[in-house]
Amino acid sequence: MPFKPDTYPSVAPYLVVDGAQATLHFLVTVFDAVPLRLHPGAHGRLGHAEVRIDDTVVMLGDAMPGWPAVPAHVHVYVADVEAVWARAIRAGATPVKAPVQGEDGDRRGGFTDAGGHDMVGQHPTGLSGSRRRTRRGQVRRRAARRIRLRAAARIEAVASWRTDAIDDVAHPGSTC
Repeated sequence: MPFKPDTYPSVAPYLVVDGAQATLHFLVTVFDAVPLRLHPGAHGRLGHAEVRIDDTVVMLGDAMPGWPAVPAHVHVYVADVEAVWARAIRAGATPVKAPVQGEDGDRRGGFTDAGGHDMVGQHPTGLSGSRRRTRRGQVRRRAARRIRLRAAARIEAVASWRTDAIDDVAHPGSTC
């Protein structure tokens, strides 16, 4: 017997929100999400819903006792970042970052939906595999250099602190 439905991924984000119906409508409007399941809850709230965005199932439901609303950060690969970003803003999202080309060569733009969830739409650019790996390597090397410089500064600070502490013990009351 299978451990999950055939068309479901092994991992699916679950958004616990205030206003699940509005979030569901937002996902359909902005990402062309396809509703899969809707289970009404008490008092007009949504107990559980599932939508498919491309190859991913996103689950959501209204907050309830023991399950408070929790902001999430959702990263979605899309075919047209500008179109998705514009639809999100028209649907009431707050712009976080207009679509731009990142250091890794991909275009991405961010926004926050009415429920407080940060979402990023991203589209890989036409960089070839080798150019993408070269760009990614450059970014990683710069990051590694920054980390090494910070680590060296910390080591120097700690070494200086230890020398000062040793001097204080060896020469109490000394000002040198």
